[in-house]
Amino acid sequence: MIDIDHFKLFNDLHGHAFGDKVLAEVGAAIKKVTDDKHFCARYGSEEFVVLMPGISIKKALLIVERFLESIASTNIYNDYIQVSTGIAQHQSNNSYDVLLNKADVALIRAKNAGRDCVKA
Repeated sequence: MIDIDHFKLFNDLHGHAFGDKVLAEVGAAIKKVTDDKHFCARYGSEEFVVLMPGISIKKALLIVERFLESIASTNIYNDYIQVSTGIAQHQSNNSYDVLLNKADVALIRAKNAGRDCVKA
């Protein structure tokens, strides 16, 4: 689960068209590091969810690190985007609601750790 840090500030300072550009850039950065086997979707206002079947937490962390590097180098009108990311691994005996909840808890840990990072 990916959340754009301080997204409301982008909209408040620069307008909603700018916020839409930020969303598009984050979506493009996600697409750059994922493949056709992965499912990526916007999940709420400034959140995205990425499902990567068959990927271990270790491999997911490597993919997220590449994503964070890509997004850190993205400059939109002299503003830099930062994101917080939470990773969870699906257990066969759990529903996808449980998986999303675990990813959300990890995302909250990333935000509480100062944002602009990934937590599992």
